[in-house]
Amino acid sequence: GKRTVFLVNSANQVAQQVSAVRTHSDLKVGEYSNLEVSASWTKEKWNLEFTKHQVLVMTCYVALNVLKNGYLSLSDINLLVFDECHLAILDHPYREIMKLCGNCPSCPRILGLTASILNGKCDPEELEEKIQKLEKILKSNAETATDLVVLDRYTSQPCEIVVDCGPFTDRSGLYERLLMELEEALNFINDCNISVHSKERDSTLISKQILSDCRAVLVVLGPWCADKVAGMMVRELQKHIKHEQEELHRKFLLFTDTFLRKIHALCEEHFSPASLDLKFVTPKVIKLLEILRKYKPYERQQFE
Repeated sequence: GKRTVFLVNSANQVAQQVSAVRTHSDLKVGEYSNLEVSASWTKEKWNLEFTKHQVLVMTCYVALNVLKNGYLSLSDINLLVFDECHLAILDHPYREIMKLCGNCPSCPRILGLTASILNGKCDPEELEEKIQKLEKILKSNAETATDLVVLDRYTSQPCEIVVDCGPFTDRSGLYERLLMELEEALNFINDCNISVHSKERDSTLISKQILSDCRAVLVVLGPWCADKVAGMMVRELQKHIKHEQEELHRKFLLFTDTFLRKIHALCEEHFSPASLDLKFVTPKVIKLLEILRKYKPYERQQFE
């Protein structure tokens, strides 16, 4: 009888798919991942494999070798499964196999599987064109799970609760001081008159991103968290500074490093970074800690 061939992109995926087929069916499954070994097999050896197994799971490279050498005819296959079928758009063995199908009068049925039909980013207007191209190559129609009601039967149902956290008030004045410092630093960088050509790196890009992230953390989570993030950013900046060759880029990185150390020094005047002081985090953080405490009520708390 005819056989089903399950194609995967790499050798390490063979065992994974073999396990899946064996788990969900009682079919006899053969696995073939080593091209060098399988390429040395005779037609008689392959005929023995086809006789013993109903499903053949192999890499696309092994399959291409088997088909080109005539060890297995496409007319002897009832179903050809392509894992990660989006690869067929590229210059890939999947595409070569489909070309062989084009010359076969009794081509097997095609099933393409992929978690991401587009391996990468594209503009919305390109999406339809790429899907149509994949459909043409695989001689198939693209389908996706669109019935969210049906999907709900097979997914967990979380309990969603909206928590009102309230505004953050800081009587020490640290929050306002840090926010002012961060905004002044960002304004300074934005005011720097630096022309950037399309092929050149923006000297201020990393600095802007780091300071913007610190500002966002300060506003959402409070001074204590902003101080923690500043410390992490300083360590990352040291790596960039060490390997940066362009003088202008290096100057902006050093400016940002110095500024973050200033932020840390201002925070040290009000609290110890070693332990969490709830006066310097927003109500959002406090509410989160209260929720987490419910799940581990007996665990020793490092904050009060």
